[in-house]
Amino acid sequence: MALGGDRDALLQELSRIHSSSLLRSSDRLRRLLHFLVIETVDGRAASLKEYAVGLSVFDKPESFDPKVDSTVRSEVSKLRAKLRLYYETEGSANPVLISIPKGGYSAEWQVLQRDVTPGDLTNPPATVSGIRPWMASVSRFHRWIATGFLSIGMLSLPFWINRDKPSTQFRSIQVTSGPRAAKNPSFSPDGSQIAFSSDMAEPGNLDIFIKGVDSGSVLRLTSDPGSDSHPVWSPDGKSIAFVRDWGYGGTVYLVPVTGGPERKLRNVNLAGLAWFPDGNHLAALHRESNLDPPAFLLIDSEGLQSKALTRPPAGWMDWNIAFSPDGARAAVGRCTSTSRCDIYLADVRPDRMLAEPFQRVTWLNQSIHGIAWAGDNSTVVFSAGHFNDYKLLRLDTRRIEAGPKRVNGIVTSGHYPSIPLRGPASVARIAFVASTEDENMWAASLANISGQPVVPARQLAPSPRWERHPMLSADGTRLVFASDRSGTYQVWVGPADGTNPHPITRLDSGMVLFPQFSPVSDDIAFVLLDTKNAADERGVYTIRADGTGLRRITGPNHQATEHSWSADGKWIYFSSPATGFYQIWKVAATGGSPKQVTRFGGYRPVESNGVLYYGITGDGVWSTGINGGPERKVLPQAQSVAWFPARDGLLFVPPAQPDSGSTAISHWNAATGTIQPVARLPHPGVNRFSFFEKSSTILYHRTDYESHDIIMLENYDSVK
Repeated sequence: MALGGDRDALLQELSRIHSSSLLRSSDRLRRLLHFLVIETVDGRAASLKEYAVGLSVFDKPESFDPKVDSTVRSEVSKLRAKLRLYYETEGSANPVLISIPKGGYSAEWQVLQRDVTPGDLTNPPATVSGIRPWMASVSRFHRWIATGFLSIGMLSLPFWINRDKPSTQFRSIQVTSGPRAAKNPSFSPDGSQIAFSSDMAEPGNLDIFIKGVDSGSVLRLTSDPGSDSHPVWSPDGKSIAFVRDWGYGGTVYLVPVTGGPERKLRNVNLAGLAWFPDGNHLAALHRESNLDPPAFLLIDSEGLQSKALTRPPAGWMDWNIAFSPDGARAAVGRCTSTSRCDIYLADVRPDRMLAEPFQRVTWLNQSIHGIAWAGDNSTVVFSAGHFNDYKLLRLDTRRIEAGPKRVNGIVTSGHYPSIPLRGPASVARIAFVASTEDENMWAASLANISGQPVVPARQLAPSPRWERHPMLSADGTRLVFASDRSGTYQVWVGPADGTNPHPITRLDSGMVLFPQFSPVSDDIAFVLLDTKNAADERGVYTIRADGTGLRRITGPNHQATEHSWSADGKWIYFSSPATGFYQIWKVAATGGSPKQVTRFGGYRPVESNGVLYYGITGDGVWSTGINGGPERKVLPQAQSVAWFPARDGLLFVPPAQPDSGSTAISHWNAATGTIQPVARLPHPGVNRFSFFEKSSTILYHRTDYESHDIIMLENYDSVK
C-alpha cells in the first residue's frame, strides 16, 4: 500500500497516540498498536491472525493455543476501548483517525483534508484505507463539532465561549490523566471546578485537589500523611468536606477551597459523605461497632451534634446516599451485602430525618459505586455493576416503571458520578471516574531471609485480564487461582510455575473467589458469587482438580464467603451473616448442616496447629478453638486480610508505612508473642497472600496496570 505523504501523517498520529496519557504507561498496548498498523501499512494485513499476533507481540511460545489463551483477544479489545476514548478526549481534533475494527486485527484509518469547510461536504474528505466509506469521515467531522472546534484550514475556532454555560452539543473532556489515580470527583456548585482525591503529589498517599473543568492548573488542598478521600463540595462553594483515614476509622474535616486551616468535625469509621443542600449538615457513613451495619449519621457543619440518619432493617446496610437539589428527597444505596444493592428513595422530613418506609426503585442487585441527583430534582444517576465492570445508569423518578437507562458515551468502567448542584450545568454535566485495571499473580521465596531485604518475585501466568487468589496444592506441584482470562470467571489449575494453566469450571454467571486445594485430596473448594440469582448470592462449592464432581456445600441461607479447609480436610470453615452479622461457621466437606464457631464476629478463618485464626474488620487477627471456645485478639498489628499461618505463628503485613515501593512482611510467633521482620516484597500495597511452608514461597496478586481518570460528559442526553 503506497501512502506517500499520508504515511508520514499516519506515523505522526501513531506517535501522538503512543505518547498520550491513555497509552504511555502501557508498553503492551503501544507495541500491539504499532505492530497492527505497520503490518497493515506494509501490505501484510492478511497475515494478522491471532496466533501470529501472540508470537510477534506477546512473545508467546510456538505451542501457543488461542483457544485456551485469550491474551490477544483481550488486549485487542482493551486497545479498541482505549482508541475510542482517545478520540473522544485527547485526540478529538486530530487529523487522522486510527481504529481496529471488530472481526479482525488489521488497522483502518482516515486522513482528513485540512481545507474542508462546514458547507462543503459534497466533496468528501480524503481517506486512506479503501475499506470504510467516506461517510465515516463526515461522521468524524461531526465529532470535531461535538468536541468544540471547527477545523478551517490551519485555524481552530473555539465553539464554547463561556465554560460555565454549557453548549447544546455533546462533548467528553478528560479532566485528569497520568499514571497516578484520581478518585471521588465532586463538582463545585456551578460546575466549573472539580475536587477529587489523588496521590499525584505523593505516590501511595491520597490528598485532596481542585481542578478547573477546562483549565490545566491544579490546586492541592491537603498534604497530611493520612489518606484523604471522598471530598464533597459545600453548597455555598466555600469549603470541601472530606474523610482522613489512618487505616480503619477516620475523621471528617472541612477545608476552605482556597486552602488554609482544616477544621475537624467528627470521628467516623467508614468513608462516605454527602451534603444536605442547605449547607448546614452532612451525611457521614459510619457504624458504631463491628456488629452494627453501615448506616449514615447526620452531623452539623460545626461538628457539634450528630444522630442516626438511616436505620437499615436487620440484615441490611446503607452504603450510598445523595440528596435532591431541592432537599426534598434522598436516594439511598441499600444493600444485603456490598455486592447486592439497589436504589431506594425517601422523603426528607422537616427535621431532616428520612421518612420510612423507603421506596425501592431499582431491582439490579449489584454493587453501587456512587449516586448523584440532576438539577431537575427528578433524575438520579448512579454507578452499578460487579467486579471491574460498572456502568453509569440514570433513572427518571417520575417514571420508575421504565427502569434505569444507561448513560451513553462511556467506553470504560464508570464509577462515582458527580453532578453540579445548580445552574445550567446541573442538567448538562456529569463527572465520573473511568477505570481500567489488570491484576496478575506473583511468587517470591522467603527462604533464608533475615532482616528486611527486598526479595525478588516472578510473575505467574500473566494475562491482560483479572487473576487473583493464587495458592499451591499440598505437595507444591500445582497452582490454583481465579481468573476471567477466558471472558468469564472460572477456577484455573496448572503447574506450580504458572505455565499452561487451564480452566476446570464452566460457570455461566458470577465470580469465582478464593479457590484452594484440600490438604489431603485433589478436591478444590471455592466461593461462587452469583450475579444472576439475587436470592442465592454466595455459596461454597467443591470440585475435583480434573473438573469433575462439582458440588455445592453451603445452602442459600448462609450466603457463605471467605472459606478454608480444616487441616484434616474433613471440614470447610467459612464466614456468613446468617445471624445478622458475619460469624465463623464450619460445615462437613461433604455438605450438611453448618455449625456456628464464633459469637463476636469474624471473617476469613484459617486453621493452623489446632488453632482457628480469623479477622475482625479493623481489629487485627483473633483466634479460637476449631470447635469454638474463648475468642481472643492475638495480633492487633495485622493489616486487614494481609496475614497467613506460617512457622509456628503468622506472617503478616504490619501497619501501613509511607510508600517505599515495597511491602514489609513480618512474622509473629504464637508461643512467645515476639514479632520479627522477615522481608520486603518488591511491590507496594500487597494486602492478601498465601504461604507454602515447604518451599517458603509466598504468593499474591497485585494490580500491575491501572488507570483511574476523571472524565466529564456534557449534554449526555444528546448521545443516543
